[in-house]
Amino acid sequence: MRKPLISLVFLLVLLAEGSGQVGVSLQPETRTISHQLIGINGRSTEGPSWDDDVFLTLVDAMHPGMVRYPAGTQANYWDWRTGTFIEGCGKTAKYNFSMASFVAGLPVESEIIYVVNMARPTPASGVDLNASEAVLKSDETLLLKIEDILAALAEFKRLGRFPEAIELGNEFYFDNEHAAIYAADPAFYMNHAQKVCHKVKEVYPDLKILLCTTKGGTTSRENWNNTVFNTLQRDAEFAGLVHGIVQHHYINTAYGDPALVVDVASAKKAMAEGFQYPQEHASDYAMVPADLALWLTEYGATKENADGSWTAGLRAVSMTLGWMDLGNNIERLFYHHITDNPNVINKEHMELGPIGMALGLLGEAAQSKIRLQEIQFTNNPLASGSIVALHGYKFKNQEEETLFILNIGDEGHEAIDISGLLSYSGLPQLTQHWSVSPYESPVFEGSEIETQEKALNGHLTIHPFSVAMIKVANDGNTGIEEQEWMKQVKVYPSAFDQRFTLELPIDAKESEVVLSDLSGQVCYQSKVKSASSHHTPHVSAGLYVLTIKTKQGVISQKVRKK
Repeated sequence: MRKPLISLVFLLVLLAEGSGQVGVSLQPETRTISHQLIGINGRSTEGPSWDDDVFLTLVDAMHPGMVRYPAGTQANYWDWRTGTFIEGCGKTAKYNFSMASFVAGLPVESEIIYVVNMARPTPASGVDLNASEAVLKSDETLLLKIEDILAALAEFKRLGRFPEAIELGNEFYFDNEHAAIYAADPAFYMNHAQKVCHKVKEVYPDLKILLCTTKGGTTSRENWNNTVFNTLQRDAEFAGLVHGIVQHHYINTAYGDPALVVDVASAKKAMAEGFQYPQEHASDYAMVPADLALWLTEYGATKENADGSWTAGLRAVSMTLGWMDLGNNIERLFYHHITDNPNVINKEHMELGPIGMALGLLGEAAQSKIRLQEIQFTNNPLASGSIVALHGYKFKNQEEETLFILNIGDEGHEAIDISGLLSYSGLPQLTQHWSVSPYESPVFEGSEIETQEKALNGHLTIHPFSVAMIKVANDGNTGIEEQEWMKQVKVYPSAFDQRFTLELPIDAKESEVVLSDLSGQVCYQSKVKSASSHHTPHVSAGLYVLTIKTKQGVISQKVRKK
């Protein structure tokens, strides 16, 4: 009588153990993304120098899709002609950060965002920094600043690396010296920004222009944002010159737990903050009007509780993926900043620090890709609080696809079948970094961080506290049919007045069209009954995500209602 009972217990144990196996699949939605999604702030006045060959090799290894020059607040004091701060402004630089050295050292795949100096007149203008407030705020001085902006753009063009975008100033919403004449005066800023936009667009009509806004949460910040958004809403011509807006977000000592990371539990808590922060700031994402792109030109952690540790690297990746989870309206993500010692680059050893390694691998996975899908995990253990341990995305273009998987938990996972995530049949190449002691500091490439690079012939093992990238080339044997029909899908006009037309090159039966705003709210939904169909969604003007669901797959793209 006891044997059946023992057998039943043994069977239940086996079933319980089997149920703990992690499984993976893809979310059905395929999102269109920028081919240069992950960027980094280029600030380097404190070194290393952009003339340093070792430093440039490390920058290249981080695969930044975009680099911001000359970076943030220092742009408000910047003279690009000399590659340093304006003489007499009270700022000094240890190293020259010239436009020529920056362009020469920039990775060939990287784009540029130029943060213009709207705050102060440069020496070339002939206007003294200590001129009267009336002179500094005058239209005459503004026109001289605009000449300086155009001259800088012309120099970029002469050097062979024209920026993709310009950012009109940095953090003017604070009432302090950094903001100069615009301090906490959004109406005055918008008056000048409009004039800058008109002049710049006359010469460079395709250049993207970004306005300075901020996250919410205080009366002064919200006043700034409301003034910017309301001005654009009232003035369609002005709005037509603006591509998007910027926000900055930092995990600092006022957020979460400031205690030092000293063990596995505190490491997991700090890593989980990277996901918690974007979730708790989803309102900052949602407040951006649908017809404006959102660029996070500065984000990261200024809280020093994990400095130099592998925890800092995985927290940077967590925060990046956390922003990506919110949706496609975030068009660019710039980690701050490239010489953040010892996290991005360890200057003492001149090796990549934990953020340089971890976020650099994500940059490599995302670079030049145009589509992504979120990876779903079954039996995903909790890392800290309500935040699960495993997160991931699939990135794809015509040439290759990459899987990026983050594990912020202390459990490893073996024998994970990833074959269902891949559509190309090239041999998968795995790169994985991990550490079982993520609280140790300082760590850098070649030190305590384990690295594995190999061809992946079987199932995947995910190590504790790890980032992994699986890269698969399109060898031409599979995946072509999917790509071909996707390329032949036509939606026109992409900017429509009343209705748009959808043409599918495949069997349209059981297909569906869903139009959503950038917060994910469905605004229009319709079945598709023929290869060519017309759709008249009753929606307000703005930018939307059009998702086309078919038996062959799901694709998404952005459309605009005029």
